Amino acid sequence: MVKAEEIFKTAKGQKPIALRVITKSELAKTGAPQKRLAAAHGFDAASLSLLAHSNAQGDITEFWVGAPALDADPFALGAIASKLPAGHYEFSTPLDNAHLVALGWALELYRYDPFRKTNAKRITLQIPKTVDVQQLFAQINASFAVRDMINAPANLFGPAELEDAARKIASAHKAKFKTVSGKELAKEFPLIAIVGQASTRAPRLIEFIWGKATDPKVTLVGKGVCFDTGGLDIKPSSGMLLMKKDMGGAANILGLAQLIM
Repeated sequence: MVKAEEIFKTAKGQKPIALRVITKSELAKTGAPQKRLAAAHGFDAASLSLLAHSNAQGDITEFWVGAPALDADPFALGAIASKLPAGHYEFSTPLDNAHLVALGWALELYRYDPFRKTNAKRITLQIPKTVDVQQLFAQINASFAVRDMINAPANLFGPAELEDAARKIASAHKAKFKTVSGKELAKEFPLIAIVGQASTRAPRLIEFIWGKATDPKVTLVGKGVCFDTGGLDIKPSSGMLLMKKDMGGAANILGLAQLIM
C-alpha cells in the first residue's frame, strides 16, 4: 500500500519533469512546431489530456496537460497521476487550488493490495510551495486510513479489529477510550446487541472523548456494522456484494476524528 510520504519523496539529485497546464486558447497561440507536434498526437488540450515533450536524447522533459473544465472538481487535476509514466513531477504552471491538486494526486495513487507483492510504478510530485505540508499529510493519512478499513476483507476486519483501530487512534491523541459490550451493551444499547447477537464476533459500542471538559461538545456517530457479524441474509445477492462496507460510516468518523485531533 502506498504511504503519503512516498508520494512526495524525491530521490537525491532527481530533476522533476515539468507539468504545464494549458488551455485550448493557449495551445492556439503556440508556435508552428508545437502545433504540429500536438496535431500529430491528437492533442487538442482537452480536459486532463496529456502530451509528452522530449529532448534530443529521447528523455521526457515536460508534459502538457489539458486544463480541467471550469466546472470540474477541484481535485480533478490530480487525476493525471495514474496516467503518467514513472518519474518525479512538478507543476510549472501556477495553480489556483494547489493544495487540492496535491491532495487529489495522492488520492489518485492510493492502492489497497496487502496480500501480494506488486511492482507499481513510482510517481512522485514536488509539493507546490504554497501548500501546507503538515495539513496535506494529515488529510492524506486520514483518507488512506478510512479506505484501508473499508477495503479490508470482512474476515480480517470484524468488531474486534474495528475496536483496535479506534483504540490506536484514540491512544495516539491521548483521548479517553471506552468500549461497551456484553450485559452492559444489552441493557444500555439493546438494538446494537440484537443486531450482532447471532454472530460469534461479539458486538460492542466504541466511544472515545477528546478535548477539554469546557470545550463545546460535538458528537460524531458512525455506523460500524462489520459484515458478517450476525443477522439473517434476507437481501438478494446483488444487495450483499458491497455489504463489507457497511462499517464505512464508522471508518469515516474515525478518519475525521483523526484529522480533527
